[in-house]
Amino acid sequence: MAMRCVAALITLTFEGHIPVFDAHRAISEVVLGDSAPRRDSPGLPRAARPVRIDIEPERTQVVARGHGWSVSHELASSTSHYIDALAAQLSLAHPAFRELELESATLNSAWIEPVETGWTDLLHRYRKAFMTDYQLAHQARDLSQLFDFAGEDFSGKVTTGPMDQEQLLREYLRFGTDETLPAHFLFADIAYTASAAQSSQPEALRELLVKGMRYGEDVTNALAAQFEEA
Repeated sequence: MAMRCVAALITLTFEGHIPVFDAHRAISEVVLGDSAPRRDSPGLPRAARPVRIDIEPERTQVVARGHGWSVSHELASSTSHYIDALAAQLSLAHPAFRELELESATLNSAWIEPVETGWTDLLHRYRKAFMTDYQLAHQARDLSQLFDFAGEDFSGKVTTGPMDQEQLLREYLRFGTDETLPAHFLFADIAYTASAAQSSQPEALRELLVKGMRYGEDVTNALAAQFEEA
């Protein structure tokens, strides 16, 4: 059984600060054209404090802060929906950071596989599937594992363990739950970071989203298969 992606977050980090424009400056750019102040001019307002926009009907959040820009999306119906939703917001935002050098780009995706039994049985199955050789695991009331990976053009971090709905809401779902979320589940957070020089052009960021979601699918398919055997 394939695990379900319940949230995705892409975080861009730039070498310079992201400008924040007020209405007066935006109008001056239109009216003055080439003679308007450049976006990297000294004295331009900067995103010192986080600027957050919640698009609740779409369960999407956009945050700009200092050197970073992030977009998250929740409870989409498919991985392609996540890619489309995040790519659309990054394309809209591109004018705000197109003159900045992109330092890093990371896609985090959160995945779950429901279980029909309670928390105690979930812990038992997780130990049996992934931690049979760890004596301490048999005494723990909660479990978690972290793995670091390195590919030819990316690095990956995988955090996995049992989780309940309350923790998922607290740490990953900014817009609340829906009737499709189970009480307990196998959980995985997959971080995919491009290690090669990455362009901030919309088409390049969309390609990163595709690769990151595909990586998440590959990792979680392997986790789910091993968990089902336990």
